[in-house]
Amino acid sequence: IKFLEDLGYGAKWIVEIDRPDLEGFSEVIKFLDRAREGLYSKSNPGYVINDLRLARDSLAVYLERNKENIYKVIDEGSANEEGHLKKSERIENMYKAIKEWLNIGPHGDKYKVTYQDALLGYREFVAMLAYLSSVLTEVQRKETED
Repeated sequence: IKFLEDLGYGAKWIVEIDRPDLEGFSEVIKFLDRAREGLYSKSNPGYVINDLRLARDSLAVYLERNKENIYKVIDEGSANEEGHLKKSERIENMYKAIKEWLNIGPHGDKYKVTYQDALLGYREFVAMLAYLSSVLTEVQRKETED
């Protein structure tokens, strides 16, 4: 980040995303790259949302099939506080909210998707993916050990 600032690019956030060798993950990256390019060119925010939905859907089968192991890694070492959701349940709720936001894409006359809408969807999805990718890497590591 310091190097980029010295070159005059200003302060930037860099989000680290593990790239586990999982079914569908290469598709996730492909669609994320397309969404990023769409944001960069400011071409059509509806298409950006659509690419984000495709990225989300590419990961859905793996997430659903491995939900129990994913939740186990998320909750590992945490005590469940009475009257509150587990960490994994909170993550699930956030992921569902992001999934719902990404449903505003091109639907004829139902939604007008702005650049800011698409940027929010991209940031939300990438932030969640950054979190989940490290969890998925740990799930994969544990599966390899067993």
